Amino acid sequence: MQYIFLNNNLRIRIDEEFKVLWTGIHLKDKLYYSVKFLENLTHIKELIIYFIKHEDIKYVVVHSLNKGVWNLGGDLEEFIDCIRNQKRDNLSDYAYKCLELVYNFNSNFELDVFSSCVAQGNAFGGGFESALVGNYIISEKSAKFSFPESIFDTFPVIGGYSFLTKKNRFKKAQEVLTSGKTFAA
Repeated sequence: MQYIFLNNNLRIRIDEEFKVLWTGIHLKDKLYYSVKFLENLTHIKELIIYFIKHEDIKYVVVHSLNKGVWNLGGDLEEFIDCIRNQKRDNLSDYAYKCLELVYNFNSNFELDVFSSCVAQGNAFGGGFESALVGNYIISEKSAKFSFPESIFDTFPVIGGYSFLTKKNRFKKAQEVLTSGKTFAA
């Protein structure tokens, strides 16, 4: 098994026997998608594609290296700053980086691989959306999921609705999306 440490936020491990590229996400003190973290992901996309092609990878699995937390979603402090200071371009750039993350994983990097997320803790908002985008989502018993956007009178904007209805009954998906409640795995 090869270990590759990309930076402070990401660690890749390649299981050569089973052709799995394990991507560990370590969010450190910011347990959500910060601008810096999204920029890190943007920079390593080509490296992930390189490994898939050159190591004959069949499965890409993303998991959290943070105990009890998969991801808590969007960077609310950044959103508030952008809104208060009319930084429309910054907010737009953030959204496009999130869309790129979702697209790359949902399209399996446009390669012949299966993608999955192992949710090992709380997945809220954008964190829940990103956990849903792969071919599979694997959840530990302790995992909790929520779309708290309804509390703010908004809705998941990066595909949460469509991804959730593909993996769940419509009625249950509607409840998860609109209630603001937290659901167990």
